[in-house]
Amino acid sequence: MNTRIRTLVHSFQEAGFLLLASSLALGQTANVTLAISDFKNNTGAYHNVSLESSLPEMLKTELVQLGGVTVLERSKIEAVLKEQALAQSGVLNSEDAQQVGRMLNAEFVLTGEITSPGNRLRIDAHIVRVETGEVFGEKVTGPDEEAIEPMVRALARNIVYNLTGRVSRVQVVPVRKYYGPWIIAAGMGAGVAAAMLHSSYKTNYDEYLQADNLAEFDDPYNKANRSYKARNISIAAAAILISSGLGLWLESKSAHNQIYAQADYRHGKSLTLQPFYRGANKTYGLFMTVKL
Repeated sequence: MNTRIRTLVHSFQEAGFLLLASSLALGQTANVTLAISDFKNNTGAYHNVSLESSLPEMLKTELVQLGGVTVLERSKIEAVLKEQALAQSGVLNSEDAQQVGRMLNAEFVLTGEITSPGNRLRIDAHIVRVETGEVFGEKVTGPDEEAIEPMVRALARNIVYNLTGRVSRVQVVPVRKYYGPWIIAAGMGAGVAAAMLHSSYKTNYDEYLQADNLAEFDDPYNKANRSYKARNISIAAAAILISSGLGLWLESKSAHNQIYAQADYRHGKSLTLQPFYRGANKTYGLFMTVKL
């Protein structure tokens, strides 16, 4: 080739290629079938043991609500795990998950674990495509057990995104919603009111000072006095509202109030195309890389 190529050849990145392949294979109309096993508690905290069985139930509820996924009953899953002596083995490896999935006639098998790195709570979901053995992971990290519900919602949404593409992916989700900006706006409104009351106070006070006889003193004096008191109350309210709203806004942006969600890893077949250059102005071909 004698002319210099100006556009880069598109690369089929691992995650994008596999997601596209899954979407083409499954389509957008039929639900995918998913089996969820218990999660393994690796936090070292006994009070998190209950999450091993409760977390899959919470995840099932969120997945069904989002749509596009049919989740098998846990009684069927537990029966197969016991039959295959896998009930106490912890997180299933891809081979065992494929075996369980075939017995359940499921397209995907999901298992996972709960850990606590850096005094935060993390949930990892390992999802195995039964037909090919492809494995991909999703993880969410939150402040503690009190954030488990929004963590599960974020995890479920990203799982549905991977399996069906029907929803958008989330990356950062607040644990609690704070209304700091609204409170700040209310404080600014109180500040505007204070400015207007101050203007009224000055006007009436000037009239009081300019009065020539006692009969003209009372009305502007009383109005100035009322405006003065209302102005001071408005100033105090504005200060309290703005400072409180600012504190809530900072709290809403703090790491303690954030849930972070992301794709963790992906194992399976992937294809990458990259341009192969030899010399400054010539391109001789393409590299094709297949990862297993």
